Amino acid sequence: MSDALSVLIVDDNPMNLEIMDELLSDIYTTSLAESGEEALEKLDDLNPAVVLLDVMMPGIDGYETCMRMRKMPERDALKIIMVSAKAQKEDIEKGFSSGADDYITKPFDIDCLLGTIQKTIAALKS
Repeated sequence: MSDALSVLIVDDNPMNLEIMDELLSDIYTTSLAESGEEALEKLDDLNPAVVLLDVMMPGIDGYETCMRMRKMPERDALKIIMVSAKAQKEDIEKGFSSGADDYITKPFDIDCLLGTIQKTIAALKS
């Protein structure tokens, strides 16, 4: 497990959290949040490099969570990848307009998820 890069996984579905954590925890330091509110609260303590953010959650949704993260000047280097079952063109456009760096639709392909994270991290380092 790498202590250099951390990934915050945000999803209200415990099974989705478990699956993504299982896939990523051998490669990255992972942390979990079950809501947008919890993710925002954890940002300062965790200081993740990447956030995997579900869109459809109770309370504030992923779009609003993303916009709030983007308004934090100390988080300007944070990379946000939306991971959502909302796959319509307008949903994806809304993700990008809310500040997401990338958008993956569920159910996701494991290689696609890993590749997107790697591409995002490479952009962070450049």
